[in-house]
Amino acid sequence: MFDAKLLADILTVSRVFIAAAIIGLGFSQGAESLPVVVWLTIAAWTSYVLDGALARHSRVPRRTWIGEQDLIFDMVVGAALLGYMAAAGFMNSWLAAVYVGISVLVFWRVGLSPALGKLFQAPAYAWFIIVSLREAPLAGIWLVAWIVIAVVATWPRFLHQTIPGFLSEAGDTWRGEVADVDPIGEEPDTASPSR
Repeated sequence: MFDAKLLADILTVSRVFIAAAIIGLGFSQGAESLPVVVWLTIAAWTSYVLDGALARHSRVPRRTWIGEQDLIFDMVVGAALLGYMAAAGFMNSWLAAVYVGISVLVFWRVGLSPALGKLFQAPAYAWFIIVSLREAPLAGIWLVAWIVIAVVATWPRFLHQTIPGFLSEAGDTWRGEVADVDPIGEEPDTASPSR
């Protein structure tokens, strides 16, 4: 019998291997590997979209440890991109280290909420997109195109659940209330079990 949760967990864990490849390319091939790192990033983003969809539509009413750690797996990719950009010379190593250090202190002090996890990733992804558009324009365009396609393909959910969910999580975090939310940072679909 097909187990959508198992496939979702495999996709989630795949991001650790993608992150390792991204870091490895930064140290072994440097800036020349940027187009490959763009495609690895697109693969990580695609696994994120697919694992969430599979978990929401699974008929198996259980949560898995991997599913509950989904945000951590996502943050590993963001951190790997920071490491890649520092190793490849696209960003000052000290700046990357300070950013990660401050983020860890904030998570330690405030706690890791879905909103904070997403905010941690946003500057890394934004800088990576800027670097890609500047240094490898065709690859950078693919990153932007992927984002546009993903938003269009998930528009109703993006508009009615993702954005309001993020704003609610951010408000809860600001007030010091970490709500019990779906680990993938979206409101659970009541028709099917969440991750």
